[in-house]
Amino acid sequence: FSIGYSRLFTRGLTQRPYRLVAASSALFARSPSNINGHVCMADGLRRRGDNKTHPYPSSPGMSTSDDAPQAGPCGNLMHKLQLWFSHMFSKIYDAMPFASGPEVTEEELRQLSPFAEHAFTPFDHENLRHQQTLRDLWARLTNGQPPPNEALVFKEWCDFGFQQQDPASDFRAVGVFGIHNLLFLADAHAEEFTRMSPDRADKYPFAITGLNISMMLLALLNVTAQKTCFHTTHENTSAQAKRARKAFVQLMLSAPDVRSQERVFGQVYCVAFLLLDKYWSQANAPNMLMFNEVLRSTRTRLDEVLIVSRTVDELFSNAGV
Repeated sequence: FSIGYSRLFTRGLTQRPYRLVAASSALFARSPSNINGHVCMADGLRRRGDNKTHPYPSSPGMSTSDDAPQAGPCGNLMHKLQLWFSHMFSKIYDAMPFASGPEVTEEELRQLSPFAEHAFTPFDHENLRHQQTLRDLWARLTNGQPPPNEALVFKEWCDFGFQQQDPASDFRAVGVFGIHNLLFLADAHAEEFTRMSPDRADKYPFAITGLNISMMLLALLNVTAQKTCFHTTHENTSAQAKRARKAFVQLMLSAPDVRSQERVFGQVYCVAFLLLDKYWSQANAPNMLMFNEVLRSTRTRLDEVLIVSRTVDELFSNAGV
């Protein structure tokens, strides 16, 4: 079996190498967790504005594949074989001379520069438009309830996964853009937003998770708060990461202006959030110690579906969310 599949794999490399490896990875392990370049949530995440970390028990492990491994030794063995094949094919392909991955061109970077500059507008308490954006988020979270005070600083924010009474302190990393992403999820997937947003002991903190996903996607595009422009290097230099970045940039460029590009980004954000929620729900007794593992698995699966998707509709279909 191994020899036969290797021959098939080798022949395919000369024909459609990028899609073959993406399909192989998706076939053998829907969401492997061996990837670098993700944005990690701080260990021991603090919530409710106090000095206590999450009181979650440790967990023996989790499965993040689309189809959880069957119970028993046979199911566990097959799951391990799937992960091994996916890892080996990825390593073999990355070692090939042509497997450096397609590079984003300077012209593509130039076209996306306005979006990059827009993505890190800091939240300003004195800005009326920013205040209204935060009020809109509170209304989505509470089904239209008015905020407890006009200053928009109150402990009830922590009931939806913020770390502090002042949510602006959590938005420092991504600015008002992080609020826009959460609002986009609320409008595009209202039912899922309502289900995912309330804070529970067995659940990830919703708002902070959303900000981490925004940061993860901006990192995939190589946009940072310190350098609000695009760059040709990426901290994850694997061939798959480069192909995913190229596909993401081209998907963004299919939109004609910054506002449309923000909507495309929002759709990719929704896919990533729904994938993370799916993997979290499949976990065995999930707890916050597992969050970074789930986020890595989300990023890996997102890379896979970006590579084989030319449109947003294809992205949702390929992701299975």
